Amino acid sequence: MIRELAERDHLPDYRVEVEDDMVIFKNKMSWQPPKAAVSYPVLDPEAFHDARQVAPRCDVYFLEQKWRDWWLESGMPELHSPGEAFVGFCRRRYQMKPNPQANVGVRPVAARWSRLTPIPSAFGFRFLQRLDSP
Repeated sequence: MIRELAERDHLPDYRVEVEDDMVIFKNKMSWQPPKAAVSYPVLDPEAFHDARQVAPRCDVYFLEQKWRDWWLESGMPELHSPGEAFVGFCRRRYQMKPNPQANVGVRPVAARWSRLTPIPSAFGFRFLQRLDSP
């Protein structure tokens, strides 16, 4: 009966394997094929252009990798139009976080003639003297 369960593999959440006298249950959601074995959807250059239009200032190649990871985690559904799916993913991601560099913490360099550099703090701005100033 257990071997038949392992052969049919019809449990919705678990994969059953039988090794010698041991039965192993594995969660299907945690199993993913190796990334090299996956045939990813192909995106045309027009999709990257459209993604730049709907998500300005975002790195579309980073978004492509995030989209591919999301596609893999969602069970690799068949896509009739991968380019439109990618553009929709970029649009939604940009709506959720419109400024991709807001949390980076990198501020532009102060003007060279300025001796003091503004640093944001909890109480407004504080100023530090630049080390390269005379």
